[in-house]
Amino acid sequence: MNQATGTIQADNGSAVYTFGPSYAGGIDNSGTIIASGNLIPDAPFISGGLGIRMLANTVSGTFQNRATGLIDGRYIGASFEGSTFNGLFRNEGRILGGDPLETTGFGYGFGATFSYNVWNGDIINEATGSIAAR
Repeated sequence: MNQATGTIQADNGSAVYTFGPSYAGGIDNSGTIIASGNLIPDAPFISGGLGIRMLANTVSGTFQNRATGLIDGRYIGASFEGSTFNGLFRNEGRILGGDPLETTGFGYGFGATFSYNVWNGDIINEATGSIAAR
């Protein structure tokens, strides 16, 4: 858990990165997660500028960004990819992605991205929640 006064920052790379065959844990953020680095040309989706990057074949955990939470990625705020999602994604805070001054072909970015073959989970964006691309 990242507490309300906590900050996780990556000037190069992803601020929070999980990788493995399965993920059944949780991410609970009340603080600030910022990734301001650049993409690595040979590995754009495992490298910089991603606030949270979760890459796992099967996800059954809970992701929660609380009302005081800020997740800010230069390219993508929160990125999730795998085969099966059985988890919960709940946002009460702010998730931002993109850099309006970026001149690469990647464009302005994404607030959150999800890429799964099988989706059995839930996405809940509460009334206080904001997911945005700049």
